[in-house]
Amino acid sequence: MPFAYLPFAYLHQTQVIPSPSIDMIRIALAYGKYQFHSNARTWTLLDKCLRNTMYERTIDRLRGLRIIAPIDKQGCFKVSW
Repeated sequence: MPFAYLPFAYLHQTQVIPSPSIDMIRIALAYGKYQFHSNARTWTLLDKCLRNTMYERTIDRLRGLRIIAPIDKQGCFKVSW
């Protein structure tokens, strides 16, 4: 669909998500829920992960942050977001 034909309401629904800072990545690695699947390690920050921590007041900013670290053939991983 060409850009000129998109409904006006659709243009307001798109969001620009800022990239996480190094501190946000560190918090996700320290407090996030760890999972391993599809040759990748993931850490996801949930509300319950941050409750009763010093980062509880920043739950709204950190909610849903996911760090994905794909694992290569040598068993090493590179953090990306």
